[in-house]
Amino acid sequence: MKSRWRWLALLLLGLGFCLLVTAPFYESAVLIFLDEHLERFTRLVEENRIVALLIYITVYVACAAASFPSAILFTLIGGCFFGAFVGATAAAISATLGGLCAFLAARTLSQNWSRRLAGFDLSRMIAALEQDAASYLIFLRLTPIFPFWLVNLAAAIARVRLSTFVWTTFFGVIPGGLAFATAGEALGAILGRQAQTYRECLARGAGACSFHVEPVDLIDPRLVFALIFLGTLALIPVVMKRIPHLARFCERRGWIRATSGGEPS
Repeated sequence: MKSRWRWLALLLLGLGFCLLVTAPFYESAVLIFLDEHLERFTRLVEENRIVALLIYITVYVACAAASFPSAILFTLIGGCFFGAFVGATAAAISATLGGLCAFLAARTLSQNWSRRLAGFDLSRMIAALEQDAASYLIFLRLTPIFPFWLVNLAAAIARVRLSTFVWTTFFGVIPGGLAFATAGEALGAILGRQAQTYRECLARGAGACSFHVEPVDLIDPRLVFALIFLGTLALIPVVMKRIPHLARFCERRGWIRATSGGEPS
């Protein structure tokens, strides 16, 4: 086992060195992609909005069903190409449908197999779900404590009702989805402005044209809102522990008990 980890570490170091050495060569390719393809994809989405939205939802559902950790990336992409509201709504629908597929698939397996797939001790999470599934699922979806796929698996093991799983997932992922979609919309606008500036520089025949984003360019009200909102969501468990009555309420249900014994944190 140690030998495998050693080879993996060497492989990662080698890849990092290769990326560092070849940076001057692939940098221009990245700039060309951002300059040409972002605008091209945006135009294709605007011309075929319904088809593009259906493709987006289909791919997102497939990835969520396969438990790929791609929710943040897809939500950012949705906000970038469809706007914050449509992107967040599409992401919530996709995450719910994909999570439902994973949930139903896990329910068809025996509990022993499902627990082995999880790779963690889920006893506390399952006990909390069995006691108050709706409230705890909303709590888990709102706060980025556990991975999306792990919550799906735990809900299946706990035999949560199908309707409860669906509505708590949909409404629980909307706040975080709205924040990431807003960030995606802001980043898309920032990259679009920089691409336009880069093209105008080339059109003038200037010799020192570059496509880059400075830190000051990231000061966009939508992006700032998204980051603040995500930070607020992440603080929910901390706030719960600081309010005595609320902390006792959550501890009785096993929501915010200190993690130990292999349960993920």
